[in-house]
Amino acid sequence: MAVITIKVAKNSDGVEMRLEFAPTFSWQAFCIRGLPSRLASMEGKSLTLAKAVQVWNLSVAKRIDALQTAAVSTAVRKILDAARDARAAAARTKPTPTF
Repeated sequence: MAVITIKVAKNSDGVEMRLEFAPTFSWQAFCIRGLPSRLASMEGKSLTLAKAVQVWNLSVAKRIDALQTAAVSTAVRKILDAARDARAAAARTKPTPTF
């Protein structure tokens, strides 16, 4: 599965910022692209969900774009469940080989 963009907003410098999730076996699968210059050292680093939400909320230009950990967790769970269901549906439609 590819990198999934969870949220897009403007950062405090006015540049587009993206919160991304990479479904891996690691618990540090979140990444923020487009951080403001004062947080440039965090750009593209793998973060835990809590740290990613914290950095995101420090960086957004508008308070309405702030995130909550539970909401992001729910969104990621829905995306992963949909992908799992799609794989299961595709496996059921594939004919079984006969030997």
